[in-house]
Amino acid sequence: MKVKKSSEDIPDGSKKKSFSVLCHVMCVLLGKCWVIAEKLEPSIVQKNRYPYAAIAELTYGKYMRIFVTFLLDITVFGGGIPNILVASQNMQLLGLRISQGSFNLSFCVWLVVIGVFICPIMWLGSPKNMKELATVSVLTTTSVAFLTWYCIEMDKNLENSVTTQQQNLKSITFNVKNLLKAYGIIAFQFDIHPMLLTIQMDMKKNERDHIGIVISLGIIVTIILSTITTLLAAFKYGASVTPNILEILPQSWTLYVIIFLVTIQLCISSAIGNSALFQHIEDILSASRDFTLKRCLIRSFLVGLAVIIGELLPRFDMVMGLIGGTLTGPLIFILPPLFFHTNSSSGRDI
Repeated sequence: MKVKKSSEDIPDGSKKKSFSVLCHVMCVLLGKCWVIAEKLEPSIVQKNRYPYAAIAELTYGKYMRIFVTFLLDITVFGGGIPNILVASQNMQLLGLRISQGSFNLSFCVWLVVIGVFICPIMWLGSPKNMKELATVSVLTTTSVAFLTWYCIEMDKNLENSVTTQQQNLKSITFNVKNLLKAYGIIAFQFDIHPMLLTIQMDMKKNERDHIGIVISLGIIVTIILSTITTLLAAFKYGASVTPNILEILPQSWTLYVIIFLVTIQLCISSAIGNSALFQHIEDILSASRDFTLKRCLIRSFLVGLAVIIGELLPRFDMVMGLIGGTLTGPLIFILPPLFFHTNSSSGRDI
């Protein structure tokens, strides 16, 4: 099965930065919503496995809780699909590059292999049980960023000269389709809202008031890494950049290390990101909160379902744009300020 690719232009760096700052503000508001909710309704702490939905119910009732729960579950589940798609594509690319094109294991097969590989990681509990994974994830992401910058800088291909690619960038015209796609992908990238409150619940009570500082530091680092990568890729490759930049980097052992690290990072982020969905499904099916066979079967089934959908939709950029452009909008931009305003005004100000 061949992966379909497209050559979309890179989103403007300043727009990406403004977008991420706005996402950061919404994250802080959402975190403060839970602090307010605890003071308004102390019993809400009993619903700490699904805090976003609990805030929705406290604010607007049962039907808002159902709506938010639906959005969260679909968003979290769909968000894991691009991870395994890119990981599978990277493994296929790694085999081709190392073997000089002689080893070309099907993308479909790699997708199944990745699914089997991440199942044991998915069996872990909530984010509080994944501190080691989170640490590895941070180190891996930072290493990948620096190594990618090095590979871009070391690409001496004459066709990628700065002058040529700057001319290519200037020739790009405004396209509504690409703009909407860029919005969807950036929204997907910075949508940590489904996981944010789950992590906040695992924090010590005296640490929760500092959730804004934690979010700020995370967003700032993300902005710096992604902006530098975007600018370097834009000036080096221009309009010829592919959705997966690893496909056009020059062949080297540094590239092989990057591909391997990115694959590991994607597997780890899938385990951490899907935690909220897994906990909700397990509550519905009355699964124990301890490590049990039932938990393993439920989570393995959901991973298998994601693999099947990935086989049917091999365009990871299309999946990211679809989820980011349709499902994450309410979760990022509408509900947090709405909940915060309603709970902190009309005599309920704390």
